[in-house]
Amino acid sequence: MTEEENIKHILTDERLSAIKSMLEKDHAIDCIFLLYLEKGRWKNAKAFMQDLNLTLSDGTFRSRMMEIENLGLAKSVPIDPLKKYYVITEFGEKVAKLLLGLFDAEGGIKTKMKKLWKGKKALSPVVAAIILIAVTVAVSIAVAAWMGALTFTFMATEQLEIQGAEFLPGNTQVNVTAQNTGTADLTVSKYKIGVSGNPTNLGSSVDIAQGSSAEVTVPLNWVSGTTYDIYLVTSSGKQFPYRATAP
Repeated sequence: MTEEENIKHILTDERLSAIKSMLEKDHAIDCIFLLYLEKGRWKNAKAFMQDLNLTLSDGTFRSRMMEIENLGLAKSVPIDPLKKYYVITEFGEKVAKLLLGLFDAEGGIKTKMKKLWKGKKALSPVVAAIILIAVTVAVSIAVAAWMGALTFTFMATEQLEIQGAEFLPGNTQVNVTAQNTGTADLTVSKYKIGVSGNPTNLGSSVDIAQGSSAEVTVPLNWVSGTTYDIYLVTSSGKQFPYRATAP
């Protein structure tokens, strides 16, 4: 594919256009970096931005996070029926690292811009504004192109949507209901409790076909009123969290 054909593909492909448009929006790249720093919960993101004397509204944060999730760069984890936080996906980590490289202080856009500003003839405000806009568009196109190159790699993706958890009588087990919303069949082979917990083999692995739902029985000595972070782990090692409070 020639460079011209590649650019035409980036500008006309529906998925890549959506990615490019999202990256051009207010605070989109900020939110990707926040996810990369594990600050996908609003109060943590707000505190981080305030420490840097930067502004980010609650509404903008939530709008960008929903768009980022829709593109597969993040996934939401319910806190309660009304609240949730976001965690970065493997795909999102790759995009964040690409952006870090583009903005790298030693060899990225920042260095190139400094050289431009140091020119003998000062740039007019209009020209400067055009350059900044061009840089933003260039970043978004670069990310979109990179993601487009990986489209086929990520065609068969594992995605598990946990729909609920039932704490069973006897206080030793939890039934977790999950739907395979990805583009490939998957097997849930392990579980873990808590962010710092270690994945443990299930008594019996559970196969979930694409588009199907299944119940996964997780061993847990639960205590009434306690909130648990339950992770289902697939045979490929991907982890899907769910937060639930025992009745």
